[in-house]
Amino acid sequence: MTYPVFATGDVLPASDMNAIGLWLVKTQTISSAATTQDVTSCFSSTYSNYRIVFDGITASAPIGLLLQFLVGSTPTAVNYYGSGLEISLAGAVTGTFSNNQSSCGTQIVGNTTPSGGIIEVFAPQKTTRTSFTSGGIDVRTTGSPYRSSAGFQDSDTQFDGFRILTGGATTITGGTIRVYGYRN
Repeated sequence: MTYPVFATGDVLPASDMNAIGLWLVKTQTISSAATTQDVTSCFSSTYSNYRIVFDGITASAPIGLLLQFLVGSTPTAVNYYGSGLEISLAGAVTGTFSNNQSSCGTQIVGNTTPSGGIIEVFAPQKTTRTSFTSGGIDVRTTGSPYRSSAGFQDSDTQFDGFRILTGGATTITGGTIRVYGYRN
């Protein structure tokens, strides 16, 4: 089955609309420098799983971005577990981990040169562990372009948002975050 194509003035049959697999839930532009960026009210019971796309992310200095989940505007800052992998331009493989930490690494790198990445979030609105996979690009000529990670938050909390943070003095200075819900 191909995806539907719509033109101005077309009647949109329910069958075509129901065939759409991803639905844009929220777009957030980063317009001021800060060590954290909250994306609130983006997870609901309408979708079980989500895709978060980072476009043109910049930071005041090279930094690996971290993830926390939110209830309202309150971050959950305990019980994050995960691991990551990066491969340098020289082919060196490095592993990272979070073991019962206050946040989890995403392998998305912020830098003065814009970069991108994705996070797939599984079951943030269910009363079970919320898990994620992520991938980012390190666009520095001295960096590690291949980066991926996976992790989970060990509680049965229903989350409705997330926070991206630097974990230090480096600030996130720009970019766009788009959150999409996967059709159930």
